[in-house]
Amino acid sequence: VMLASVYMLVYSGNIESGDSKLLLNATGSFYRFGDFRIDLMMSERLPATFDPNADNPLLAVNAEPLPIILASGLYALANAVPGLGLVHTVWLFNVLVVALAACVLYVYVQALNYDARTALWAALAFGLTTIVVPYSKTFFREPLTLLTILLAAYVAERARASGYRVTWLAGLALAVGAMLLTRAAAAFALPAILVIVLPELRGNAGRVIGLALLLIGVAAGIFLLANLFGGGIVGDRYDLLGRLGADRDFLPIALHSYLISIGGSIWATSPVTLLAIPGAYWLLRQRAPRYVMVALLMLVAFALGYAVLTGPHWFGGLSWPPRSMIPVVPFLILAAVPVFARGRQRGWGLLVLALCAFSLWVQITAVSVRWGDYADALPPESNHLIEWGDGLNVVQYLRWIVIPQIWDTAALDFAWVRAGLPLWVVGFAALIVGSAAWLWRLSTRTVRARGSLALLLAWLVLTFVSLQALYATDPRYAAGNDALHAMLPIIEQETTADDIVILSNPAYVDFFFNYGKWHDAARTIALPLNPGDRPSPEQAPEVTAENPDLLVKMQSVSFIYELARGHDRLWLLENFGPALPWSVRPVE
Repeated sequence: VMLASVYMLVYSGNIESGDSKLLLNATGSFYRFGDFRIDLMMSERLPATFDPNADNPLLAVNAEPLPIILASGLYALANAVPGLGLVHTVWLFNVLVVALAACVLYVYVQALNYDARTALWAALAFGLTTIVVPYSKTFFREPLTLLTILLAAYVAERARASGYRVTWLAGLALAVGAMLLTRAAAAFALPAILVIVLPELRGNAGRVIGLALLLIGVAAGIFLLANLFGGGIVGDRYDLLGRLGADRDFLPIALHSYLISIGGSIWATSPVTLLAIPGAYWLLRQRAPRYVMVALLMLVAFALGYAVLTGPHWFGGLSWPPRSMIPVVPFLILAAVPVFARGRQRGWGLLVLALCAFSLWVQITAVSVRWGDYADALPPESNHLIEWGDGLNVVQYLRWIVIPQIWDTAALDFAWVRAGLPLWVVGFAALIVGSAAWLWRLSTRTVRARGSLALLLAWLVLTFVSLQALYATDPRYAAGNDALHAMLPIIEQETTADDIVILSNPAYVDFFFNYGKWHDAARTIALPLNPGDRPSPEQAPEVTAENPDLLVKMQSVSFIYELARGHDRLWLLENFGPALPWSVRPVE
């Protein structure tokens, strides 16, 4: 509850990138139509040609299915409950995922025979001072990948400790399946999980082979089924061999950024993970090398794997670096646990506090503004690229140096600030204080669980009421546009699920993402901005012509014909009507 309250304090409910928007679009499609196709995002993904034999011209999202399926529960809740925005509610997903991951880590540390207080400090360091904090604000898949891998590792540990009971082995197979259905690249974690689950090699050859075959069999089954039958849903996500052909020229840059750079490596943006180095030393001295090997395998496998697979896309788009290394973080914390256990010793305690304080500062800068604002603040020679080399390697351009300098000019990326709702900041801050006090009591004495349940209930109520307040006031999604709100019941009443509503351009896409709550209404599809569109009387269109075919993109024309071929009725929603003589409506 404490961590979830922290994440709600810095919550933005802002669609931070095209990747998140695609995932949101697929989540809505899965809930409403039972497929994984994109519709509102077709404005950015319109293909040049269409398959005449296809029954639907809409593209599949080309993403792993589990994040979409799980997030559809939040989507369904928002769609059913008045006053909850679809985006606002789905953006709770990683708030819950990251908080749950910290809880799993807490239990995991105790399973390694450390006391509850050490486990608590490790979980709080993970949940408050690492890269997971800014990613709790997003709808990226990496936090769920982290959680499912961490769950698989924990179950592997318990399976080995139990003497390989069937129930734990079955749980391991399910956990490995979940992590691979979350992200195909989670296969990079399989060697580390194998190291966790394996017994001593001497005298256990048969068991070693059996465990290896279990993990390989689960992975091979998922990859085979995805490639044979999932092409229309997941695209080439599970074709890892085919993706190995990415441009290798970027390999040195990617590896340097992930592992070495002072502004983009896992150590740089989560400095507390540096404690894994002395932690590994203590583990080796204790002749307990297993989790040193696990941390190294995770570090090398994810750095090298992503660098090879992604080629020129090594940075991960509009993100906080290193996005691809997020699943490694809890395993570095596990390697650092011996240091947390020595935290009461003055020297080690000061080191832990210093690194945690600096890590916390880095996370504060990460959550304070939109990541694109950092790129905009870079000098002209950067071309305002978020992956600019000097931004990752030169002190004066580091994110936690540049971002504080723009706090007085850039808009703070907090929903409560954006919508003018300071009361909810006070509410979540009070819940943080109350939860922290309760944790302190739990660490010093045995108390009843009733207080914990009361805190959880308070968080649920506060979150529900605050999101309802945000629904009515959020300028990010045009909450005050009464004309658009008036269109929603009209679309609900006049259309059916077999109809199509075409948005002539993407101007209203974000509004419909958040407020388009229907039960049996048309699918809404957005077209890209056309050369003949005129957004305002002050802006001239790119193209002026008497022939309307010249005012619309050829892909849009073909797409409209494809939609008409498969549907009896198309509707068109235009930004401007005939009452505005300057408007040009080429799609109409």
